[in-house]
Amino acid sequence: DLLPNPTVSQKIATGFHRNVMTTDEGGADPQEYLTKYVVDRVATTAAVWLGSTLNCAECHDHKYDPITQRDFYQFYAFFHNVPEKGLDGTRTSNPAPSLKVPSPEQAVRLAELGQKIPETERRVKAREADLGAAQIRWEKEFADRGAKPKEPGGLLLAFAFDRTLVGFDRNGAPKEATYRGTNAPVWGNGKLHQALKLDGQDGNYVDAGQAVSFDRTNAFSYGCWTKVKGQGGAILSKMEEGPTYRGFDLLAEEGKLVVHLVHGWPDNAIKVITVNPAPKDAWFHALVTYDSSSKAGGLKIYVNGKSQGLEVKADNLSATLANQIPLHIGKRFKSLPYFGNSWSSGS
Repeated sequence: DLLPNPTVSQKIATGFHRNVMTTDEGGADPQEYLTKYVVDRVATTAAVWLGSTLNCAECHDHKYDPITQRDFYQFYAFFHNVPEKGLDGTRTSNPAPSLKVPSPEQAVRLAELGQKIPETERRVKAREADLGAAQIRWEKEFADRGAKPKEPGGLLLAFAFDRTLVGFDRNGAPKEATYRGTNAPVWGNGKLHQALKLDGQDGNYVDAGQAVSFDRTNAFSYGCWTKVKGQGGAILSKMEEGPTYRGFDLLAEEGKLVVHLVHGWPDNAIKVITVNPAPKDAWFHALVTYDSSSKAGGLKIYVNGKSQGLEVKADNLSATLANQIPLHIGKRFKSLPYFGNSWSSGS
């Protein structure tokens, strides 16, 4: 590897000189063992390539050959140029210095990529030079959009929970919900603005009254921005208590999202569970859509806009979902209080 412009094959050949016994034992002295490695290389190289022993000259001039101790240490100095360590860590990896040896095909590909580097660097520098102007353009576009996100069309009801319990129907008319709790509502930072924080206590939830009324023959959807904490609970529900559990819901249960459409549980109902867990302690958007088919195949759950794989637990709905139970956010009628933050809407 000290040859002028050495080839890869010539560099690989020098690896012969590193096939010596090495150590990384605790308690070993690095400088002592680095000396041992170099002495081993001198002796091995002389025996294999010169056909002569240099071992004696480590301590004194050779008795039978014209090899001096000075010759030995000149040879020693040549091998001592290798930038290695006495304790080289061979238990876990090939110690440095090392050489990457691509296959012929890989070498061709590397050469092709190398030719692309100057153009790629030029493009990166051009993008970097445009960063200031791009930042100004982005800020202007954001200001033009306004900070308030646009809601999808056709919403029957939406609650922003931005420090208020007042929602709006499809005509923009206000619809005020009621907070049921032992204390005043607690607000925190949300995905969009503020968010209502629910602590999983039995008495803390939002009662939206008869804000919506869906049946199995309707196509409808409902969803929310939410952050699940702990075991979750009922994110949204318009469902009677047992034994029938008539109605619909969206639950966070055992790390996954669960949806029920029920006339009478379990004989006349649909139940699906997401195959993959929902994000925990992180904001995500959950959306349930139903196509009026009375089949589990017509029920979809989306997380951050991506359709989720579903495990079907029940698929035999054939009668009404309608009930007189209020729409609850953060609890079923008498059970499953929700632990998390929420911003909800339904359509």
